[in-house]
Amino acid sequence: MEGAPNEMSTTFGVFCYGSLRPDDDSGMPWTKDAVLLMKAQPASISGAKLYEDTYASLVFDNCGDDDTCKRTSSIVIGWVLTCSDPALFQRKLE
Repeated sequence: MEGAPNEMSTTFGVFCYGSLRPDDDSGMPWTKDAVLLMKAQPASISGAKLYEDTYASLVFDNCGDDDTCKRTSSIVIGWVLTCSDPALFQRKLE
């Protein structure tokens, strides 16, 4: 193969749920800006639950080595938002 070898790109990502999901229809003012210029893919996390407080909070189950707990754990549905621009990703986190 001729030329310089391809460099591996770094991708930054975050799991989003609630009003940060790109399919959210709650009308929150931050949703569109949060997903703008980001790639989005549906995702889920098992062993976690959502609780409503001032904001929606994701809390992981504390199953340890308990196989029964692991089999009956809840699943949180969300999205993974990614981008390969570290400056853009940092702005999204602020």
